[in-house]
Amino acid sequence: YAGAATTATGTLDESDLQMLVNCGELVCGAIEYALMLSEAKDMGERYRTLQRDASDIIMLIDRNTGQLIEVNRKCCEALGYTEDELLCRSFFDLFPREDQVQARRDFVNVLSQKSRTFVDRRLTNRDGSIIFVDISASIIELKNDTFIQALVHDISQRRMLEQQIIMQNKNLHEANRKLREVDEMKTEFLGNISHELRTPLSIIIAYSEAMRDPALPEKERGSFVDIIAENGEHLLKLINDLLDLSNLEISGAMLSMSLSHVHDVVRSLWSSVQTAAEKQGITLVFLPGNDVPVTYIDNRRIEQVITCLVQNGIKFSDEGGRVEVRTVRTSRGVRVEVEDWGLGIPSEKLPHIFETFHQIDGSATRRWGGMGIGLTMAKHIVELHGGNIEVESESDKGSTFTFVIPVDPDTAFAADESKRELLEDATSPAE
Repeated sequence: YAGAATTATGTLDESDLQMLVNCGELVCGAIEYALMLSEAKDMGERYRTLQRDASDIIMLIDRNTGQLIEVNRKCCEALGYTEDELLCRSFFDLFPREDQVQARRDFVNVLSQKSRTFVDRRLTNRDGSIIFVDISASIIELKNDTFIQALVHDISQRRMLEQQIIMQNKNLHEANRKLREVDEMKTEFLGNISHELRTPLSIIIAYSEAMRDPALPEKERGSFVDIIAENGEHLLKLINDLLDLSNLEISGAMLSMSLSHVHDVVRSLWSSVQTAAEKQGITLVFLPGNDVPVTYIDNRRIEQVITCLVQNGIKFSDEGGRVEVRTVRTSRGVRVEVEDWGLGIPSEKLPHIFETFHQIDGSATRRWGGMGIGLTMAKHIVELHGGNIEVESESDKGSTFTFVIPVDPDTAFAADESKRELLEDATSPAE
């Protein structure tokens, strides 16, 4: 069959080959599409897992209504609601009522793209507790629609730490202030003690030098001896006060307790304070109470307390003033009152009156002596006896110091009429 076109059986023409090529391309496209879908599905699963298990709160919010569209597990845990309960709520419902206006303003700023980050916002938990958060929001498009995605970071713990730091700084500032006050009082104390010690020493030295003069009359020599002795006793008292300052840490075990009567203590100190009162023209009166029982006390220490209170009353009273010492039996024990009608204590000084080195007038030109440790020591001694001490005072109206020593019911007794007369005669101060 020369010159004629022939077709073998089973052979493909050009159109068949093109069809096969097209089918192959379709299959490849389908496989590629299927792989892309699978990859997209995997990415979606990974995104949902990441969103669900994220450590921060994630919310998807309808931009038109503010309705919550999707929330993650952390959101449910932090706010205390189930996912279904949250999806029935608006984004604004998560804020305290007083913060909802600000929340709407933030929402508008996100939509207008004026701002995307908001710090120190507050959300309310289901139980009403407050959660402090920082919010980062952005606009995203999903399924041909626009939503707001909010990433919310819980900063409650950070805020709590910040508050703790603020409180610690405040406490540190207060501690520093108190340390400065103590430092100022110690400086004042050192200045006062220098003056208090220098004065009697100067007098003793001056009069001792004068006594070396052989021409000094015997009468004046005797007077000089009295002055030296008086200032020596004053100097000894100052030294004892300093030793008492070092003894502020004494414990109750160091007290020498004995069954005693407080009237006996008053009697033992009366002559010394009476002399000081007469020199300043002060009337000193002791008013013993009836049925005041004996109790266990350290006589020397209680004498120190009463002497301190009486001397203060005398020191801060003008000539012609009056200082009373009273004893009363109460349900709490034996109460001792020392009242004067002198200078009084300013109200701003009262809370600090029992503090070490504290004085009513601590200036360099102060009118009264002393080192500011007497009342501190008195308070310490009374408290070691299980009692308490307090003061009532007004400026220019005087002061009343009161301390109470508890009485052991097994040792307390009330003297009968005859014993009471003997007791009062024995304990009344000599005129």
